[in-house]
Amino acid sequence: MKTIAILIFLAAQALPTLAATSQQQPGTGQVLTAAEYGPAEAAFREMIGTDTPGLIFHLTYGTNDAALPPEFMRRFQAQNQAIRTGFEGLTVLSNKWVLDQATHRHAIGLEMRELRVAGKTAEARFILLAPFKTIFWRVQLGKEGKQWKVKGRQREWEMCG
Repeated sequence: MKTIAILIFLAAQALPTLAATSQQQPGTGQVLTAAEYGPAEAAFREMIGTDTPGLIFHLTYGTNDAALPPEFMRRFQAQNQAIRTGFEGLTVLSNKWVLDQATHRHAIGLEMRELRVAGKTAEARFILLAPFKTIFWRVQLGKEGKQWKVKGRQREWEMCG
């Protein structure tokens, strides 16, 4: 019994250190690093598209839905759609309607849950929160010269209603 109590105590002592370390490492799903801006931008632009005028997109990164850095968000200033970071500005009504709090217009929550970069290839996983549905996506990217390009996109699954 003493052994189990000691192990639980030691595990509890190690958890804060492990959590702090994982938040500082690139690619752990906690912080978008400057080195990841290129593939992250290409993947977000693929998901936002160009045929969605009037929608407001709220972008986040990682498993904690962290707001994106201001220097990354500046890349979207010339976009036709309104693009914000963080989910604090979203309202969900009746578990169906997703609205932007500032404008009361329809909005889309776009969570980049994970970004893996390995040399000249990358993969991003998204959760798209839209009125009446949630869709899980995977986006594959490749680096051509200095530009990241989307090589493929698959809908993994969808929840409606």
